[in-house]
Amino acid sequence: MPAPTTPAEVEATVRALFAAAGVPVTAAELEKFVQAYPTLRANADGLYIDEVRYEEPALGFAPLAPTPRRRRVTGGAR
Repeated sequence: MPAPTTPAEVEATVRALFAAAGVPVTAAELEKFVQAYPTLRANADGLYIDEVRYEEPALGFAPLAPTPRRRRVTGGAR
């Protein structure tokens, strides 16, 4: 689905997103979200990188992987 380009399309999209989520918004909140939506949408679209489309996903990330100094604790007393 192409990104909305006119202010009316942006407002309609934002209203539809809130309606679909069942979230009520005030007119002031709606105005702020309508102003922010094009930037948010552009940033989200920028996360897609076509060149890596067929790469395998990283299924796990272990920031504290066991090292000689850090051993895995499997439960019980240390």
